[in-house]
Amino acid sequence: MKRIISVFALSFLMTLFVVAQEVTINFEYPQVKQNGKYIELVYSNCFDVAAPGYPVIPFYQYNILEKQNNVSGKVLVKSVEYYDEEIEGRLLPAGKPIPISHPSDVVDRTENSEIYGSKSAYPAENVFGSNTQFLRGHGITTVKIYPAIYYPSENIVRCIKTITFEKLRMTSKLTKFTIWLRHSF
Repeated sequence: MKRIISVFALSFLMTLFVVAQEVTINFEYPQVKQNGKYIELVYSNCFDVAAPGYPVIPFYQYNILEKQNNVSGKVLVKSVEYYDEEIEGRLLPAGKPIPISHPSDVVDRTENSEIYGSKSAYPAENVFGSNTQFLRGHGITTVKIYPAIYYPSENIVRCIKTITFEKLRMTSKLTKFTIWLRHSF
């Protein structure tokens, strides 16, 4: 009986102490560079990130400063708006790292056959997740966003114009309550 009451109380209190923050990010249309038989996407304020053999897709990192002792919850994508035009071409695969002790001008860019032969989109989601790190009691939530989606079977890239996501945040009161609840029973 105590467990049922505590679960009910926790779910009721979560509705009181969970705060949602809506964020909209606009992306400019990328610059497309031809690199042999491949294309590269160039976005301002984005990093090129990929494992060896995977398509190099730009990566945008959005940081949110939380109030002191607040913990970030889930990130939910509310809407995604794409540019009308699609970019045709095969995305450049990432090369294998070259050790500094053996410099070479040749980079091995062998395609990963699972990704380049797939009919599904890569990456599967635009928002790659979020995590919260703390600095002097303040949470810094990092949301990772891919502003482009690649369809390898069709050699088409769709670029995001605007993405809106909602970040749920649990206040410190809820955090203290859940800690108290765990130690009470």
